[in-house]
Amino acid sequence: MFKRITYTALVLLAVALVLATTYQAMELVKARHHTREVVQKDLKAGKWRPYRGEVRPLTLTVDRFSKNRLDALLKVVDPRFYAHSGGTILDALSGQRSLPQQLVQTLYFEHYNFGYDRIRQSIITTFAVEGNISKFNQLTLFINAVPLGLEKGKPVYGLEEGARAYYGKGFTSLSDAEYVQLLRRVESIQS
Repeated sequence: MFKRITYTALVLLAVALVLATTYQAMELVKARHHTREVVQKDLKAGKWRPYRGEVRPLTLTVDRFSKNRLDALLKVVDPRFYAHSGGTILDALSGQRSLPQQLVQTLYFEHYNFGYDRIRQSIITTFAVEGNISKFNQLTLFINAVPLGLEKGKPVYGLEEGARAYYGKGFTSLSDAEYVQLLRRVESIQS
């Protein structure tokens, strides 16, 4: 009797593992297709879009950042950005998210739920984003796509839109103090 229960439990576990692996493989195929057919094409056209959302222009480029402002952004968002290849599942499960993982949340998820989606997020980051989207383009997408809350019931995406929504001026016109406040908003949204 005990052998039969153990055998049945092992078979069920094996079936569950096969099903979970198959599901993740299918999700990865969809994510790679999305990277190729949506994200990369939008980038070439100077655009981006939240998953299943409206197309938006890339209003801010990395070259409009001073070295100090870019360093401050990376210190807040992802200090190891140039040293890693996307982050790990362990990072995601611990609540730490790399810049590419945060970007994946906006570009690949319509409704992001903590838990299982964090594992999916790490897989998409590692196998669909890293190696397919350059660090420069990841950073360009992030500064345009980082969600900064709602203003008058509409989502605010990116640092340029955030500067206009919260300070009434363009990103390049922000004072250093206003830029730091905007980064605090980024930090609070990301945690």
